[in-house]
Amino acid sequence: MTTAESARAKSRRTSGDRPTKSAPKESKTKVAKAEVGVAAVKRTTKPAAIFGAVALILAGGLGGVYLYSSSADVSQVFVMSTDVVRGDTIEQDDLTTIDIAAGQSTAGYTVDQAKDVIGRVAAVDLPKGSLLTGGSVTDQLPVPEGQALVGIALTPSQMPATPLIAGDNVRIVPVAGTNAPVGSTGDSGITATVSNTRFDDIANMTIVDVYVDEALAADLASRAATGSVALYVSTAVTE
Repeated sequence: MTTAESARAKSRRTSGDRPTKSAPKESKTKVAKAEVGVAAVKRTTKPAAIFGAVALILAGGLGGVYLYSSSADVSQVFVMSTDVVRGDTIEQDDLTTIDIAAGQSTAGYTVDQAKDVIGRVAAVDLPKGSLLTGGSVTDQLPVPEGQALVGIALTPSQMPATPLIAGDNVRIVPVAGTNAPVGSTGDSGITATVSNTRFDDIANMTIVDVYVDEALAADLASRAATGSVALYVSTAVTE
């Protein structure tokens, strides 16, 4: 074999052992396809996220509409938060509210009618939780026929320490040192029924409104004005 032929044979063997250039091209193609696939996936997630956000916004809006609608379908009425006896003045702290369905028939006072309740007198005993109606309050308890309503200002030493409540039977007697007895029954005093009580912080005295026999009212009122009477609680009703 000639030298030229040996060189050509060696060149052919060397060329046959070299790797083809198609492999790198195929790899680049796969990478490109993968990138295209990733890009496609990213594009498909964006609308889903948008739709999800829109759904949440709509759900929140509908929830707000529902809550507003629900709150608009109820009204609040007054009930007692504590016991208040007949004749006592109803204060704001004595009241709380409950919700009732709008349009439901009720005789109760609504929160819009607070001025018609606060500061008025309990016409009947009002236990805790009871509904306030038109018959529950009054501006003043009615004076029974044949009796009169007299107010008496008493110091702590002129009355019991136990709080008086409307309906209590009491005896009103003259204090020591006064000239004439109260009423027509001598020192035994007269019978009265408590209508209402109020404490005067400035004078440190309790104002007690009592029902007494109309014939004795003038003399009692005169003596009460000078502080010449005292009061005690009695279950006995005697004249």
